[in-house]
Amino acid sequence: MDLHLSGNMAAFGCSNGQIALVTINLIDQKLKLIHVFITSNKKEGEENEEEENKNCSVECIKFFPGNFPWLAGGMANGKLIIFNWEHLTGRYEFFNEDEAVIDCFWNINSVNASSISLSSICVDGTIRSWDAKNGHLIGKIDGGGDQIYSAIKLKNNVDDGIERILTGCEGGLIRIFELSF
Repeated sequence: MDLHLSGNMAAFGCSNGQIALVTINLIDQKLKLIHVFITSNKKEGEENEEEENKNCSVECIKFFPGNFPWLAGGMANGKLIIFNWEHLTGRYEFFNEDEAVIDCFWNINSVNASSISLSSICVDGTIRSWDAKNGHLIGKIDGGGDQIYSAIKLKNNVDDGIERILTGCEGGLIRIFELSF
């Protein structure tokens, strides 16, 4: 689940790969469903719905923290999808070699604010950074062979334009990665 900066919209991820977008009415404390984004895991020739939904649960959701109407969803099947919640469409779909995306983070370069990327943190220990404006892979970091179970984007106190991610890994290891692509 993620709450939009405006405070009146939220998104919820489901185990079947759907992402529900809702508005929040603070006066009467009610939610209103706006749209359900459906992410398909269906492969050609596959007809079994149970097999289709296997491993497509939504693992993370993040609204873009700025003026673009973007919402990112990371899936257990390795997909990372950017949706445009204003036009109710998909924008880009990224593939992370079928490794579960346990978290994702938006990155806005402090030196060049027009440079916007989306990082996917995968359970296999790999961190990928994708260009949110054109959909291309910017760079990839292998996490030293340890599975990543949790991640936090660190606040950038140094004005060097480098984003840092702290990860909790297999065996109790904590690692800090610099995304300096």
